Amino acid sequence: MKKFMQNLLDNTPGLLSIVVTDKDGVTIMKVCQRDNHELSQRSSYIALFSSASEQSSKLGLGKNRTIVCFYDKHQVISMNKGVVQLHLIGKPDGNTGDFMTLDQQLETIMPGLTELVNYVSLQTQGEA
Repeated sequence: MKKFMQNLLDNTPGLLSIVVTDKDGVTIMKVCQRDNHELSQRSSYIALFSSASEQSSKLGLGKNRTIVCFYDKHQVISMNKGVVQLHLIGKPDGNTGDFMTLDQQLETIMPGLTELVNYVSLQTQGEA
């Protein structure tokens, strides 16, 4: 799965990092460009996604699936996939549409990612 994600990252111009988390924002897997390791270490934007997604779902328009945020130095696309959350971090001038189509390509590994998130959650609960 990690090689597949790294290949997607390497072949998507402007994409800096792909981070997979559980619904609580705990990082399960990540891949990043060689010169952007510190970017994937910052999780403040990831931790806020669950809360923002939950609040936006209260607008009466249905369940929120994706949030796109643009910052001075990055753009962050966060996708809610049930127990799995995908976070794509790109350059501010990156092609947001291209980044969002990665969702379809990542569907092929979604069952494995869901299984991994569930496994990590069970391990974490066992430690508590």
